[in-house]
Amino acid sequence: MKKRHLLILSIAIIALISGSFFFWLKINSQAVSNNKASVFLEIKQGMTFSKILTSLYEKRIIRSPLAAKYLWWLKRYQLKTGYYQLSADMDLNEILDILGRGKIYLIKVTFPEGFNFYKIPQLLDGHQLQDISQDFIKAVKDKRLLSKYNIPFETAEGYLFPSTYHVPKNITGYEMVEKMITTFLKKVGKDWSIYSPAKQKEILIMASIIEKEAAAEEERSTIASVFYNR
Repeated sequence: MKKRHLLILSIAIIALISGSFFFWLKINSQAVSNNKASVFLEIKQGMTFSKILTSLYEKRIIRSPLAAKYLWWLKRYQLKTGYYQLSADMDLNEILDILGRGKIYLIKVTFPEGFNFYKIPQLLDGHQLQDISQDFIKAVKDKRLLSKYNIPFETAEGYLFPSTYHVPKNITGYEMVEKMITTFLKKVGKDWSIYSPAKQKEILIMASIIEKEAAAEEERSTIASVFYNR
């Protein structure tokens, strides 16, 4: 009988401890508050998870570093470098999912058609990317970059494809320029490489003239035919 009582008591204690633990975990997995204000976290190479959790705890983004460690271990996540956007109204599972899956914060930046790269500082300033504006301008004129992509101009301006890009907060000016050049080359296709540098120049200069002359989209084909028939 004593053994049976001890077994029942042991099971009851284990159940009580387990129940208490999961209740504690549930409480500490809840959002800290309803505050939706964004907090940015940069994870750099070599940073420890403990240091990251301490930072989030001090910023009142998580309730318990210990609960976060347990869930992180349970999900078998790995740290990924980059900038992350978090807020106190996210629960712990949501926060760990963002960090563990590498859902880095991306900035939406639009380069309109016909833009002048000298106006880049103003454009980037409005997209939280003002720190890269000078490097961007340097990259556009960088001879090594021009050579890398066989660009037959003094700058890569004609090869900067106008579009909307979603880029990480820590992107460099050189990376932004390369992203735009590679997008341009992808859009024009493999046939672009068969043209001589002189022919590429001619095409891009003509495209630039048409862009400046046309007030509306439908006017471009008409203007193009006028130029080519001269």
